[in-house]
Amino acid sequence: MSETTVLSTSSELLDEVDQWGEPTGRVLDKRTIHAEGVRHRDTHVWVTNGPDVLQQQRTWDKTIMPGAWDISVGGHVGAGESYRDAAVRETAEELGLRLPADRLKRIGLVATNLLFPGWERPHAIVGDNFVVHAPGLQIADLQLQTSEVLGARWYPIDQLEHDLLDPETAEQHAPQPAVLYALGIAGMRGVVAG
Repeated sequence: MSETTVLSTSSELLDEVDQWGEPTGRVLDKRTIHAEGVRHRDTHVWVTNGPDVLQQQRTWDKTIMPGAWDISVGGHVGAGESYRDAAVRETAEELGLRLPADRLKRIGLVATNLLFPGWERPHAIVGDNFVVHAPGLQIADLQLQTSEVLGARWYPIDQLEHDLLDPETAEQHAPQPAVLYALGIAGMRGVVAG
């Protein structure tokens, strides 16, 4: 068993991970992780009612993709936390949906390096993805985390897929990697089809 090295006492600590998302034993604060381009974990939850995906609009003061219409839920996986536990926590925090872990259907990992304006190093992440099929969910049922989420909407999955093919309409959505969108769209369709 390896020793854990903690290099900060910041409130949000994250595990450094290898290319498969396995913790290396080093724990760093989020600011250091981002400043040094250290690979870490995040999680995404794709909420669908069947034909539509629930998108959230990120607040304008977010350091990553401010103001963008994004995946239903997304966030970092804390040090020592599992991907699924982080997904459950982030769904409760961002949308006010408290769901049992088994409602989240795992659809797969995506490892990527994202480049953001003003960042010296890439945002290096390994993210696990989950789908929640919630056919009766209404926007009014949500309790949005106003410090992070400006709004929410249902958006047709077919239209999202079409939008992403054209650079002009793709700008209507968060600049997530194409492979991540492809996984989410296929995953939602697969879970709904049963």
